[in-house]
Amino acid sequence: MFAKTAEKAVTALIIHGAADEQRKTVYIWGMTYILDTLFNIALFALIGALTGMLAETFVFTAAYIILRIYAGGFHAGTPQRCCLFSMLLLTGSLFMIASAEKMGMVLYIMSAAAAAVITVMSPVSSKNKPLDSAEQKNYRRKARLILLAEELIAAAMLCFNINRFFYVFAAAWTALALMLILGCVRNAAE
Repeated sequence: MFAKTAEKAVTALIIHGAADEQRKTVYIWGMTYILDTLFNIALFALIGALTGMLAETFVFTAAYIILRIYAGGFHAGTPQRCCLFSMLLLTGSLFMIASAEKMGMVLYIMSAAAAAVITVMSPVSSKNKPLDSAEQKNYRRKARLILLAEELIAAAMLCFNINRFFYVFAAAWTALALMLILGCVRNAAE
């Protein structure tokens, strides 16, 4: 989304001698990645602040991203679609967290089902990130360990009657399970 801005910034750095012309493409890629990431963080923070769920937004994002790195799943085709899809996913997840008390046992069943999907399906590769058999085994092990750690943290939240943050983990697992299923559907269609 910020390729033109990144190119202008890198060109200015080159003109002022702060960057090497021969590595311009790499600098532009890195700058674009940084700007996209900062923009997404700002949008997530804005959504969290507007919903009055800033802490939940940050915990959700951390739990989701840490697990998503190794579990894989659906990837949008462009940075713009990724941003839009991420915002919709976050908004839906925050709605789930806000409604969790009313969901009762359904929430616990959903979180257990989501954890099972993550355990069984991880990792789901994509055409942009294909995995060989050794990587599949390594990513599966790491995804399962991260999920286990998150489950222990979530269980502690329940034990200490901090249910709101258990709901955050449940929403992160549900969102990730959805992404894994969508990734498998897309892979089968390609």
